[in-house]
Amino acid sequence: MSGNVVGGRYRLQQQLGRGGTASVWRARDTRLDRNAAVKLLHPVRRADPVALERLRREAHSVARLEHRNIVGVYDFDVIDDAAYLVMELVEGRSVSELLALRGPMPVELAVSVAAQICDALGAAHAAGIVHRDIKPSNILIGPSGVVKVCDFGLVRMQQAAGDTALTGTGAVVGSCHYMAPEQAVGQWVDGRSDLYALGCVLYMMLVGAPPFNGATAMHILDLHLDEPPVPLRAHRDDVPPELQQLVAELLAKDRTDRPATARSVRDRLTAIGRRPAAGDTNQPTAELSAVVAWRTRPTASLPPGTAVSDDLGTTGRHRTVAPGVAWYRRRVSGWVTVLAAVALVTAVLAAIALAGGETARAAESFTGTLPGPVAESLG
Repeated sequence: MSGNVVGGRYRLQQQLGRGGTASVWRARDTRLDRNAAVKLLHPVRRADPVALERLRREAHSVARLEHRNIVGVYDFDVIDDAAYLVMELVEGRSVSELLALRGPMPVELAVSVAAQICDALGAAHAAGIVHRDIKPSNILIGPSGVVKVCDFGLVRMQQAAGDTALTGTGAVVGSCHYMAPEQAVGQWVDGRSDLYALGCVLYMMLVGAPPFNGATAMHILDLHLDEPPVPLRAHRDDVPPELQQLVAELLAKDRTDRPATARSVRDRLTAIGRRPAAGDTNQPTAELSAVVAWRTRPTASLPPGTAVSDDLGTTGRHRTVAPGVAWYRRRVSGWVTVLAAVALVTAVLAAIALAGGETARAAESFTGTLPGPVAESLG
């Protein structure tokens, strides 16, 4: 497909990434003579109204933001042979790629990246937009250190009049390693759900693995619901206690126990970033040295377009019980109550029928229908 021209002006040059719904290409805008990134729906998904609507929502939601820490949108169209979104091309790598290449980040760099993510989330939340898929592969870092949040394909427009859901009631969308408990069970989400994901990303940047890992997606969601994460300082003792406390609050199971806004999290990260580390007599120089050492650490080659998992390593909390128990219990608890009530009514009707001399024709039976299949996007 390299060399093809999309929309009569965007010449595809190199595939940068590929997912289940779309691929992303480096392209050249032949009309404006500039580089761009083109997100192109797979041909088999162009007839999917949900995929098309998500692409449209991503274009419209990001176009409203125009923020330094959010990848900008240039163009969007659906034509006979293509459905595409044209975006700002970020010359850099994703956090997932950098972690795969260099391992856990210095504390100072992780705090700086997280603070810039907060700036992006603050702008999105102020516009009534919940990202719902904050994860390392959706966070890009340019050569100058500017962080850009991308892939708003799962946004929920909380304040848009007439906005309709693209998933059924109770459906689950997102990435299981970075999914807030309320999102994991299909409940409504808000900005604090994104902040939970930020806590997972910050944990990943500092440790090199997400806070929860398991053999299956259901197992991981189960851990998000019920298990506390291993404290950060159990993994590395250079994490300031204030940062460990902040991450613990971000990863609170109940959203009301998390920080209320991205701005408040950013303020705390800024304060942590200014705090001298124990024993440092020249903190700015120490910070710079740590970041430079990490950035210049010898690495293996990682060709552009290489798929990098958002789950690196096995560090994190594990459990050996049957996976999915807590997730399933939360999902069906309401149905259990309904079925119990129906069983009671059925028993009463049956007793009345028997008392009246009825035999084979007892009370009408009830067949309960459990919630339908869960729609998961684990890319």
